[in-house]
Amino acid sequence: MSQSGARAEDPSRSNTERRESDLGTGSVAIARRAARLGGVTVIVAQMTLEPEPLESVAPGVPPALARVVHSCLSKDPSARPRTAKELARRLRDASPDDPWDSEQAAAWWASHPSAA
Repeated sequence: MSQSGARAEDPSRSNTERRESDLGTGSVAIARRAARLGGVTVIVAQMTLEPEPLESVAPGVPPALARVVHSCLSKDPSARPRTAKELARRLRDASPDDPWDSEQAAAWWASHPSAA
């Protein structure tokens, strides 16, 4: 450690090793937060409970888009997109025929601050 208390970078460690270490540190932080919230309860809920319907959290979301989002959150791995390309295809298929421009998107986000 340096005098400031921060860890000095080990030049012998590869970028992959540093990323893995950062990921581990993030995992520990998440686990500590879950413990404060009743860790086992949070983990069991995450593993077993279905998420709230997107439509109840963000009314007005097109049903096709809500189905894509829920497929990504599915507890059943076979229901989730297997690749980024498959997710992109599902999102394209769920896109409205009249896509939003940047002004329409900005107006929607401004009128839905809780969604941000």
